[in-house]
Amino acid sequence: MADATFDWSETTQSSPKEVGMSGSDPIGEERRERYFIWKKNAPLLYDYIQTTSLLWPSLTVQWFPDLEDVADTDYQQHRLLLGSHSSGFAKCESLNLFGLKTLRETTKLVDIAADYDPLKNEFIVKRDDWHATKISLVQKIPHRGEINRARYMPQNPDLIATISNNGDLYVFDRTKKPNNYTEDEINESDDFSDIKLEFHQSEGWGLDWNRHKEGELASASSDGTVALWDLTKFKKNTCDKKPAQTTTTGVEFQKRKYKTSTLQPTETAAAHDYGVNCLEYLYFHQNLIGTVGDDKKLKIFDTRVRLNCVKEDKLSDSAINVVSFSQVNEFGCAIGTETGDISLHDLRHMEAPVKTVNKSHNGALTCASWNPENGSLLATGSSDGTVKLWDWSGGPGEELRFVHGGHMLGVNDIDWNLHDANMLVSCSDDNSVQVWKPASTIL
Repeated sequence: MADATFDWSETTQSSPKEVGMSGSDPIGEERRERYFIWKKNAPLLYDYIQTTSLLWPSLTVQWFPDLEDVADTDYQQHRLLLGSHSSGFAKCESLNLFGLKTLRETTKLVDIAADYDPLKNEFIVKRDDWHATKISLVQKIPHRGEINRARYMPQNPDLIATISNNGDLYVFDRTKKPNNYTEDEINESDDFSDIKLEFHQSEGWGLDWNRHKEGELASASSDGTVALWDLTKFKKNTCDKKPAQTTTTGVEFQKRKYKTSTLQPTETAAAHDYGVNCLEYLYFHQNLIGTVGDDKKLKIFDTRVRLNCVKEDKLSDSAINVVSFSQVNEFGCAIGTETGDISLHDLRHMEAPVKTVNKSHNGALTCASWNPENGSLLATGSSDGTVKLWDWSGGPGEELRFVHGGHMLGVNDIDWNLHDANMLVSCSDDNSVQVWKPASTIL
């Protein structure tokens, strides 16, 4: 078994106060028991696991594409994109970039199966350097409104887009922002982004960059609409004139000359009868966008013909929360529902699903992501606090490969590591961010 970096002190559950709750127990006895069993067996289940508790939970997480070797160590340096969700307790929310060290894949293999402490009823790590290197804050950018989703532009990771709880989108050039700020510098009416994208009338969860066309961004909202944005037009329209809107903040921000300009969408569409819950570009197609919503439908839009809906299928008896398109199989698509069902589809033949797992989770699906290398491996997160890995190459009843039970409240987002196809990061309502890699003997 490879090194299982594990910090037990960070795996205790957050208090009700820390997760923005008081009085009643938000976790419940069943989840506590499940967590205890998971913690007891974790060293046997993972090649690597690292957990960190944030001040506020994050609803979004994404690996940055860069990777650096840390000289004369067994570690490599990554970066993570996270947001804050304080439910109004903080003066303003923040867009957060963290540094993170993980062990190299070539780190010496050791056997920990014999290191069992019967008094603590758990396996104990005894190697000196088996301490989790905590994630460290690299940059903290103030943000207006709660951050539902944040994604960097694939062609330029320094440009970061967010969609908020009021439906507005913001684009930040992180190179033009300070590394940190104090609340004394913040005015309640200030805006901090470089570009504000205004169209949606209610909170949004759909946000994705076009990986084939630089500067193209798609968004969707619970008002049922989809919008397409072209940041290259923004550059062209503002190169010879002042921004359309300028706001300032406290004294320090005035010195830094923060300016925010507004941009309108290039195309819009009334996508779903009710809210749009998830939006994603098809991985192999630069002009096709998929959306799912409360009307239980999957729709495909073609951006070449004014966001025209070219395909529409009702795929469930309950609201569809998530959709994920395969990065290996051109026609592979998975959806997850409010009732915890997962179904796999071939976009060429939508009459019936290829495979279905009913009640795959004990709660609503909140996120899903295909493995970037293994075309049959899908990760799903749920309000039940678990992340599950599914291998669709197996027969009926053999799809479930791994259950990550390290979170005590609902999972908000997951992402596969771009440099290690078996490593994931997940974030939860319990304030935790966890980086983990199942044992090679399991996955």
